Amino acid sequence: MPDYFPNTKWRRIFCVYANTLHSIIRLLWAFLRKIVIFVCLINYISLASNKHAQIRYKVLDDCFSNFRRKFYFSDLMERCNEALRELYGEDHEGIKTRTLRSDINYIRSRATEEGVEVTAQDDGNGFFYRYSEPNFSIFKRGLGEDDLAQLKETILMLQRFKGMPKIIPALIGSRISLMPSSIKQYCTSSTRLSMM
Repeated sequence: MPDYFPNTKWRRIFCVYANTLHSIIRLLWAFLRKIVIFVCLINYISLASNKHAQIRYKVLDDCFSNFRRKFYFSDLMERCNEALRELYGEDHEGIKTRTLRSDINYIRSRATEEGVEVTAQDDGNGFFYRYSEPNFSIFKRGLGEDDLAQLKETILMLQRFKGMPKIIPALIGSRISLMPSSIKQYCTSSTRLSMM
């Protein structure tokens, strides 16, 4: 077997560099693991807040659609907090005024995309909120541009896993006919390509 380092001086230099390189790689690996844990933690926190947001949006949408009762700001706050406590227990602290205001603004922007407004009407007791059209709901509308982009991104992410081309059609199944044509074309062509 040939000796690549016949001189012991070079052998020592190589061992020092190899040990140093090994130590650097171990430090980098530990650092990368910490970064991955941090990113996962951040994603978990944002996911939890998004989950709460969807619940609040549904509650607010129901209140704005209800023309049999006037919902004032305090009523909206109470309804959102009740829904969150019902799901997460009585220990849930509820939402703040600022959060409710931003939720109302978000629903206003989504409703405005559909040509409907969230009106704040003063009846002498304060302002109550509702949609300008009685049977409107932001959850009954089709997918928006942002929703389509998120759906495409999700499909791409799912296709990275082994075995997913067989699972995606099974998951989507008969729902393909309910999708907009841009997503329908993307789903069927991308799953066909990845199966080959």
